[in-house]
Amino acid sequence: MKQFQFSLKKILSYKEQVQSLEKNKLAQLTLKKNQLEEQIVQLKLESNRLSAELLNAANVGISMMLVNNYNYQLQNNRMYLKQLGNDLNNAIFSVEKQLKIVMAATQDVEGLEKLKEKQYQEYLYEDGKEQELIVSEFVSSKIIREQNSV
Repeated sequence: MKQFQFSLKKILSYKEQVQSLEKNKLAQLTLKKNQLEEQIVQLKLESNRLSAELLNAANVGISMMLVNNYNYQLQNNRMYLKQLGNDLNNAIFSVEKQLKIVMAATQDVEGLEKLKEKQYQEYLYEDGKEQELIVSEFVSSKIIREQNSV
């Protein structure tokens, strides 16, 4: 009896490697997206803090130079938020694109796994038939020997 050999084993191995690489890329892109989201949250908190400080200082009375300083910081935060927003949109697009690539790679691997399972089931069926034939021949030869010895 020969052992089961999947004829597309090398292709399956290659597809699994591709799938793994694509999943790693997806993880990196997702990490970058999450970092951008965290930066945006922190920058919004910083802007809120600066706005509150400006409001409190304005109520107490501050110099125009300090007001301009607060406004400059807030303006910089707004511009940086806009840039981070653009970066985040690009990151989201990249994650979605990579997710499609990962899904396609996963489908390739799953297709080959199903084919492997089908071939294995066929192998088991053929092996069972072969075993039946061997047993049948053994029983037949035993019966013939018994008849010849009588």
